[in-house]
Formats: sequence, C-alpha cells, structure tokens
Amino acid sequence: MDIYIVRHGENRKERVFNLDGYPDGELTATGLRQAHLTGKHLSRISFNEIYSSDLKRAIQTAEIISSYQKELQVGIDKQIREIHMGVFHTSSEDQIRKEYPDFYNEFLKKDTDFRYPEGESGEEVLIRTLSFLNSIKGKKVDNICIVCHGGVIRSIISHFIGLPQYKRFNLYPFNCGISLLRYDDKNDNYKVISINEISHLDIDATF
Repeated sequence: MDIYIVRHGENRKERVFNLDGYPDGELTATGLRQAHLTGKHLSRISFNEIYSSDLKRAIQTAEIISSYQKELQVGIDKQIREIHMGVFHTSSEDQIRKEYPDFYNEFLKKDTDFRYPEGESGEEVLIRTLSFLNSIKGKKVDNICIVCHGGVIRSIISHFIGLPQYKRFNLYPFNCGISLLRYDDKNDNYKVISINEISHLDIDATF
C-alpha cells in the first residue's frame, strides 16, 4: 500500500482559533493554487481513500485533491492534526521568552524533544500519528492520500528514517509537498520512498 502524505496549502497567518485552541486559518490564494496543482499532479494516481486532519486548511486542501479523484469523500481524523504548540498559539515571542525562559532556550537550541508549554512534544505527535497509521494499515487498498501538517510530517518521516524526534527540525516540509510511504503488509513495515516532492508546484513552493 502506498501512502501519499501531503502538507496543506499555504494558509492565512492571522490568529484564528477553533474550540480546541488550534490556529485554524483558511488557505490563501497561493494555498488554493498549490492545492489545485497538487490535485492535478496526483490525478494520475487512483486513490482508494483520502484522509485529512480536522483543521480547516487541511480539509480545504484534501477536498480540492479529492475533486480530481471523482469526488472521493474525505475522511476526517484528529490524530493527524498539527502539533499543539500550547502558549505559542496565544502569546507573543516576547511573552514566552519572559514567562518561560528555560523552555525558550530549549526551543532556540532544538537539541531536545521539548514539550511546548500547555502543548505537545514531537514524541506525543508521533504516538498519535502511528496510531492513525495502525488504524489504516489493515485496509486492502493500493493508494491512500493523507493531508496533514508540517509538524506531523516532520515527526513521522523522522521516525521512519531513524532520526530522534529532536532532529525533526532538520526537515522542512513545503506547503503541498508530497512524501511517499510504502507499507509492506507481509513484513509489517514502512519504507520511505520520497520526501517533500515539490516539482509540481513550480513557483508556488512555500514553507
């Protein structure tokens, strides 16, 4: 089974929060173009299923990709939503530096898998993402598309290429970049086939 993992398109940066405290902005005009370019690029593949994080920017991207797939229904799953950055969602950088100095230093160094105050660590994101993958790996299908977020992609790709979670920041998933995992059901393992493919985006590649 091939699992195509797509980061959502570029989204608006203003602070918009859903009920769980996550920023949940919509796609920008560039983000919409990226999603359509990705949908066209992936239209050569017949997806059996498409899944999305429950955040708006991912759902919008997934629905556009789905429109190039004979309108496959998008399955929504919270397990693949973005890492919860806790106080980063509600505080300025100056506030965080003053109120959480030890964490702020950890954040700048990025040499540990820190947990965002009132949020998550990379390992916690990995655990829920692996739980999601476990829930779909028994499906007898050929191709699945997953639309999620940079933090999720960093955690899962780092895991499968043998990097510790604190090294995930060395990966830079672009908006609508495509990574490919291949699941071997006979040996119950995953192989990373490609990471962050962006050739289809032309000049619309953004981080």
